[in-house]
Amino acid sequence: MNRRAVLVMLAIVVLAALSSWLSQRTTQQQQAAADGPRHVPDYFMSDFAAVTMNAEGRPHYRLEANQAIHYADDQTTTLAQPRLVLFQADAPDWHIRAAQGEISADGNQVYLHGGVEMRREALGKGSLRLTTADMYILPGKQYAETDSPLKITGPQIEIHALGMRAHMDEQQLILRSEVEGSYVPARP
Repeated sequence: MNRRAVLVMLAIVVLAALSSWLSQRTTQQQQAAADGPRHVPDYFMSDFAAVTMNAEGRPHYRLEANQAIHYADDQTTTLAQPRLVLFQADAPDWHIRAAQGEISADGNQVYLHGGVEMRREALGKGSLRLTTADMYILPGKQYAETDSPLKITGPQIEIHALGMRAHMDEQQLILRSEVEGSYVPARP
């Protein structure tokens, strides 16, 4: 074979390999675009704190976390060590904390999980403490709920139940089922 034929054959082989590589790359890019955006953070904050005000300009609730990570694909935010305070006008504030949490895309819903603790000072009688595995909260509506087992402890009481609905602005806790409790009267 002459030298010119070898060079033409070599050029054809290189062009075929390049064409195959470009075709595979285009197919991969089209597949990635069809799969949609990946669930990767677009920003994060350390020592996050936000206060939401009510219509009168007073603090309505405060949300804090050691870290907040926002995801662009679904607009959710995950929280590490979240702490939520629901301010009450005529009663002690509710303090809620957990190991982890998530904020919905619209920012109106908070889901806490990993050892949730909800507490408030009872009116001159010590504190009320509620513990459960997870809790769904609408902070703007002063509402919280769980379908998980929970325990409530306070001065002279201990209550176990399955599920709860709480309307904090109305100072109302509704225990859903399997409620068991004990009361120890105060000693004179």
